[in-house]
Amino acid sequence: MNIGIAIVCRFNSSRFPGKILHEIQNNTVLENIIYRLKKNLPKNEICIATSLNKSDDVIYDLCKEKNFNIYRGNLNDVSGRLLECAKKNNWDYFVRINGDNIFVDIESLEIMMKHIIEKSPNFITNVPSRTFPYGMSVEILKTSFYEMIYNSGKLSFDDKEHVTKWLYENLKSYEYTEYKNIKYENIKGRMLALDHEHDLALINKILNFSNKAISDITLSDIDRFFFKTKEIN
Repeated sequence: MNIGIAIVCRFNSSRFPGKILHEIQNNTVLENIIYRLKKNLPKNEICIATSLNKSDDVIYDLCKEKNFNIYRGNLNDVSGRLLECAKKNNWDYFVRINGDNIFVDIESLEIMMKHIIEKSPNFITNVPSRTFPYGMSVEILKTSFYEMIYNSGKLSFDDKEHVTKWLYENLKSYEYTEYKNIKYENIKGRMLALDHEHDLALINKILNFSNKAISDITLSDIDRFFFKTKEIN
C-alpha cells in the first residue's frame, strides 16, 4: 500500500504573505516541515502541492534547488490540485499537511498510518473533536474515495478551496475513523498553526523551552511547555 504525504502551500497567504519561505532555525518553514517528515517517516514519499500561479514560482525554485518532489495545479481548486498530486504519484492514500503546520504531529501520523494499513478506511482524521492543537491536523484519505467525492458534483467553489470542508459538514454520509488525543491534556485546542506573523513568538518560545531542532519536537515536549509555562493562547 502506497501512502504519500502532500504538503499544500502557496506563497501569497492572505494572513501572513510569504510565510512558507520564512526562516526558522536557518531553514524555511517548508524545509522544516519536509525535514521533520523525512527524518521520522523516511519510507513515505513527500510531494509539495502548490499552484501554477506566478507568485508560487519561488516555491518551485526552492523545490528544484533542494530536489524536492513538487506538483503544480490550480490556485483556487485546492481539492483538484491535491487529488491530481496523489494520482500523479500513484498514491493509494494521501496525507494532507498544510504549509502552516510547523509541528507536524509525527506520533499521530504513525498511529494513523498503521490503522490505514490494518483496516483500510476511506478517511481517518484527528480533527473533529479538536483534542489536538490547531496546526496539528492530520488527515489521511483514500485517493479513490476522494476522487469519487470530487467528481460527485457536490463540491462548491468554497469546498474545493478548503479541501476537507465538505467532508466535515457531511460526516454522517460515510464511514470514517477519528483518532483522538487522550494522553496530552495541556495541548487540547491550542493554537499552533502559523497563520499570522505574531504566531512566530509562540513557536520560538516552544523551541527555546525544549532546546531542540524542529524535527525533534514531540507532543510530549509541547504538552510540557504549556504545563510548565502556563502559556495562554
